[in-house]
Amino acid sequence: MRFFRRGFADLQKNIVTPREIASRICASQLLLTRWAIEGSRTDQTMEAYETLQQTVQLKGLQHMTEMEKKWMDMPLGQWDPQMLFDLSFKWESLGILLWSLKIIDKVPYPSEMFPRQVLYQSTSLIPAFPETYDTFVEYFESGPGSDPEHFVSQSELSFLVDQTEAWFWRSKAQQVLELKHSLQEDTPQTKEAKKYQNSS
Repeated sequence: MRFFRRGFADLQKNIVTPREIASRICASQLLLTRWAIEGSRTDQTMEAYETLQQTVQLKGLQHMTEMEKKWMDMPLGQWDPQMLFDLSFKWESLGILLWSLKIIDKVPYPSEMFPRQVLYQSTSLIPAFPETYDTFVEYFESGPGSDPEHFVSQSELSFLVDQTEAWFWRSKAQQVLELKHSLQEDTPQTKEAKKYQNSS
């Protein structure tokens, strides 16, 4: 299912302008690039890591939280499996941020995840070219991306949150009903005991 509370987190922390959202997209994309590097081990891994770190130092730090900076400062290979799993939900945050600026046009059904390749390729951000981060933020700060029509309305955002929460609680209710039905059904052991009782 969609972890909607994680997905909407970046839009619930006093981020109110297109520029601020664009900045969070930059941070998320850099963080997820590191996530992808950590999950791979090829001949190009170290080169990709060093290129990313250079871009983070030049352009990325201004967009990142203190915790994100701490994660990025960790040496290559220090992200453990639990950390990789936890940070994988940043893809959902990135998807919601991209949708909020109308870079992608829809949010998947609550039981589905955003297609990661689509998210990664939806912006002009390229870790090997630090200047792309300035260009991206400037577009939403003072360029065409700063127009209100380039940002979803509060009512659209609220509707999506309400819709996703409703789906979440319906799914929870369904789980409870299924559990109740399963408890009411005879287990194989109970069936065997009843069979024995009837035959005696």
